[in-house]
Amino acid sequence: KRPFWSEAARRGLLTVALKLFFVPYLTGWTFQNIQHVATFLEPRHWNFYAINQALVDGFILLDTLVFACGYLLESRRLGSEIRSVDPSLLGWAVCLMCYPPFNEFVFAPFDRAWFGIAMTADESTRQLFTVAVTLLWCVFAWASLSLGFKASNLTSRGLVAHGPYRYVRHPAYAAKLLIWYIQGVAFGEFSVGLLCALTVIYVLRALTEEWHLLATDPAYGEYRRRVRWRFLPWVA
Repeated sequence: KRPFWSEAARRGLLTVALKLFFVPYLTGWTFQNIQHVATFLEPRHWNFYAINQALVDGFILLDTLVFACGYLLESRRLGSEIRSVDPSLLGWAVCLMCYPPFNEFVFAPFDRAWFGIAMTADESTRQLFTVAVTLLWCVFAWASLSLGFKASNLTSRGLVAHGPYRYVRHPAYAAKLLIWYIQGVAFGEFSVGLLCALTVIYVLRALTEEWHLLATDPAYGEYRRRVRWRFLPWVA
């Protein structure tokens, strides 16, 4: 008999590849982030910046924990069954570029100080931006918690329209980009070339995800008409 590829077989193979890549990362990062949070539980480490860093580590821990559970626990009863996996090369490419080891060499050519963008700020201004970064990580964790067991990349697992997804279609990407812009401009941690490259990649991630969901989930078209903004309300 001649072998052939059915839709279920293709989805199954892509699902296995997806989980083989992401499950080790997410579970490893979860335990690593638990250790990071634990280091800030001793009062001798407490100061303004340490407390904010502890909160950020806690929010990142929530994100990795939610996504680790999303990859490990797939069930129709939980409403997290994978309905389809993005079959496009572009979708996989822009997603994997954001994770090790691919991000280490994809973004390296853009990490050049073509011209300075870092602002000169006094201590109170730096503290204000630090709080803004912490709040944005909170939005990022809120977006992950809203996905629940449906949290995973490159998959269609049912529409999520609550939490921050009531206001914008990609709140986690928006929060990440704003964090990086603040870190680049207020703290001088990123070059303008790297910020531009990150922006292009994450915009492409948003676009490829939407193309996939529009092709596989009829409810997503109505959701996109209802929630007009991709990243920021009344802006973009």
